[in-house]
Amino acid sequence: MTDDDDDAEFREWDRRACELDEIATAAAERGDLAAAGAAHVELADHMFQVAPYDDVIDEYLAAREAYQQVDTVMATRCMLTIGFIAESVGDYHTAQQAFTISCDEWDEHGERRLHAEASNNVGGMATHTGDYEIAEQALLMAIAEYEDLGLPDEALGPRINLANLYRRAGRREMAESEFRAVRSALPATSRVSILCTASLGALNVESCRFSEAVSELTDAVEGFTAIGAIDDVRDTTMALAFARAMSGDLASGISTLLQVRQEFSDIGRPDKAAVCDYNLAIFYFSQNDFVASDLAFEHAADGLAQAGMHHQIPNLSWNRVKRLLTEAGMNPARQDELVAEALDTAVSSVIAIDYQRFQFADSRRRAEWTATFADRLATAFDMAHKFGRPDLVADLIESGINAGVHNGHADDSMNSLAPFDNSESGSPRFETPDDDESAETLSAAARLLSTAALPMNPPPALIAASNTLLLGPQRELAGRLDPLLADVLAASPEVRLW
Repeated sequence: MTDDDDDAEFREWDRRACELDEIATAAAERGDLAAAGAAHVELADHMFQVAPYDDVIDEYLAAREAYQQVDTVMATRCMLTIGFIAESVGDYHTAQQAFTISCDEWDEHGERRLHAEASNNVGGMATHTGDYEIAEQALLMAIAEYEDLGLPDEALGPRINLANLYRRAGRREMAESEFRAVRSALPATSRVSILCTASLGALNVESCRFSEAVSELTDAVEGFTAIGAIDDVRDTTMALAFARAMSGDLASGISTLLQVRQEFSDIGRPDKAAVCDYNLAIFYFSQNDFVASDLAFEHAADGLAQAGMHHQIPNLSWNRVKRLLTEAGMNPARQDELVAEALDTAVSSVIAIDYQRFQFADSRRRAEWTATFADRLATAFDMAHKFGRPDLVADLIESGINAGVHNGHADDSMNSLAPFDNSESGSPRFETPDDDESAETLSAAARLLSTAALPMNPPPALIAASNTLLLGPQRELAGRLDPLLADVLAASPEVRLW
C-alpha cells in the first residue's frame, strides 16, 4: 500500500467519523436519544484501535448518557464495554470501576447471569489492582450465583480467577488445589484447561521447582499455540523464559524475555513489559551487571506505574536491596553509599507494606499481610544493626511498636556484603511482581491476632523529642512509590514520643 493509499484511507475514516458525530448531535437535538446513543456507539466502534483510547471511552460515555434516559440496559452495556476496553490496554483501575458499576446495574435489572459475569470481571480486575478483599468477595459471589443458576461450567472462569488470587496472595496450596480441580473437569485441549496448566507452572516457579515449571509451561505454550491463543502464548512464553533461566539456561532466558518484552511494548501493554523488565533485572544482577539491572528495575517501576499497579512497586524495591548489597560487597570505594541506599530502599518498602495491610477489612487477612510486614521489618532492623546504623535501629523499634507487629523473621541473605554466589541456582531467588507474599502459615502470635479486632486505621506518624519525624526520609521515599500511599502518609496523624 502506497502513502497515497494510506492518506485516502485515513480521509475516508475521518469523513465517516465526522458523519457519525453529526448524526449523534442531530439526533440529540431533536430529542431522539436512542438514535443519539446508537450513533455514539457506532462512532466509538469506528474509532476503536485508531483514535486515542480516551476518545473512544468518551464516546461510550456519551452513548451511555443518552441511553440512560431511554434504555437502561443499553446504558449498562456501554459501561461494560468501557470496562473491556480499559482492560485490553492494561488500565485496570478504570476497568474495575466500570465493571463494578455494571455489576450493580445488572443486579438492579434482575439479570443474574450477567451480574455473575460482571462480578467475575470485578474480581479479576481487583486482583490486578491489589484490592484482594474486594476481589475475593466478587469472585465468591460469581461462583455462588452461577452454581445457584445451575451453570457449573460458567463457574469455572471465576474459580480460575479465585485460584490466581490465592496465588498472588501467597495462599499457594489453595491455589494449586483449585487449578487442579478445574483442569480435571475439562478437556485437555480447552483454553481454560491449558490456562490451569500454565498457572500450575507459575506456581512451581514461585516455589522454586523449576524443572516441573519448565515441563508445565512448555506444555502450556504448545497447547496455546495449537489453538491459536496468541496473547496466552506471549504470557506463558515469558514465564517459561524465567523458569528456564532459573534452571541454568540464563542466556536463552534473557534472549526470550527481550523478544517477548518488545512484543508487549508493540501492542501497548506496559504492565506485561514491566514483568519482563522485572525478571531481566534479576538475571542481569545474577551476572553482576549492575548497570543493566538498575535500568531494568527502573523500566519495570515505570511500567507498573503506567499501568496503575503502584501496589507492586514496594515489592520491586525490596528485591533491589540485595542487588545493592551485592555491589557494596564488590566495590569498597562505593560501599558506604550503596549500603545507605540499600537501607533507605528497604525501610521505604517496609513502610509501604505497613500501610498496604489496611486495605483489608477482615482481621484474618490483615494478620496474614502483617506476617510479611513483620518479616521485612525484622530484616530491615537486622540490616540497620549489622551495618552500624543505631539511629535507624531506634527508629525502627519505635515504628514496630507503633505498628503493633512482632515475631518477624529476618532474611539472613540481606545482612552480608559477600558477593552473591549463583554457581548452583543460576540466578538469585526474588519475588516476582505477582508474588505479593502473605504467609499462609501464621506464627502463634499472629494466630492470636487473627481472632482479635486488629486496628482499622494505619498507625500515626511519630515525632521525636528533637521535633523531627521518625523515618522521615524513608517515608518520603515510600510516598514516591505510590501516589495513593503518599496521600495516606500525608494525612496520618502525628503523635509525639515524649
